[in-house]
Amino acid sequence: MFPEAVIARAFSPEVLRFAVREFYQESEHASNSKIFWPKCKVKALGLWLSVKPEISARLNYNGKIEKIRKILSCWKYRRLTLLVRITVLKSLAASQLVYLLSPMPSNYHAINEINTLFYQFLWNGKRDKIKQKIMINDYCEGGLKTIYLVSFNKSLKTSWIKKVLGFHEQRKMESFYRLSFEKSRMQKRIYW
Repeated sequence: MFPEAVIARAFSPEVLRFAVREFYQESEHASNSKIFWPKCKVKALGLWLSVKPEISARLNYNGKIEKIRKILSCWKYRRLTLLVRITVLKSLAASQLVYLLSPMPSNYHAINEINTLFYQFLWNGKRDKIKQKIMINDYCEGGLKTIYLVSFNKSLKTSWIKKVLGFHEQRKMESFYRLSFEKSRMQKRIYW
């Protein structure tokens, strides 16, 4: 097993430690050379990995937050409509987070900070004119389909289930998610 494949499947620090140990044992049996893993941090596949999850989170998320700030500052002073601002958020800013949020553990402090950046950009630094709960709704429910990073993060994490499960198990999980999604959607329906 290649180290990149081991790293790509690492969702939590415990899984990462187990995978590194497993890879180390496999490579030690294959050849008598020893592999020395750095104790501080490693950059692999564009992500910083560390044994300590807070170091990984700080290095990865802080870099992305700065990159998103730069992207949004380029578009900040243009006279854009609300729908165009939402399109900029979805296409230019949220796309920066897909690769980071998929395999890495969630850092909800950073996700909330990015969400604050999104809504400050959306309303030009002023307070919200429409509640965020309404903004994330579909058009037919009075919303504008803005991105909500917490649910975006969860959807990226659950997309790995399809890749791990086989075809038959995937069908069972799809029906389970469809039923649970409809039930939760009916309970959380927002009315004015």
